[in-house]
Amino acid sequence: MSDGLRPKLSRLVATLTVASERFELTGRAALVLARLAAHAEWINETPTGRVIANFAHGQVKLELIEALPAIRVEE
Repeated sequence: MSDGLRPKLSRLVATLTVASERFELTGRAALVLARLAAHAEWINETPTGRVIANFAHGQVKLELIEALPAIRVEE
């Protein structure tokens, strides 16, 4: 929005297409998807990691955590 205000959560709409299936998302789910899309490059390029979505009060915060793979020790 041009006035600097966030749109109402209830007005957010997103469409996700996976292969030939389409999913219509609204509200918080649409906001989470948008945040993930904004960080798609990091997610795709990080070999091992975690994405945690925290949401409350109309906001979504992603925690993008790069991790080393587990090391298994055999005895």
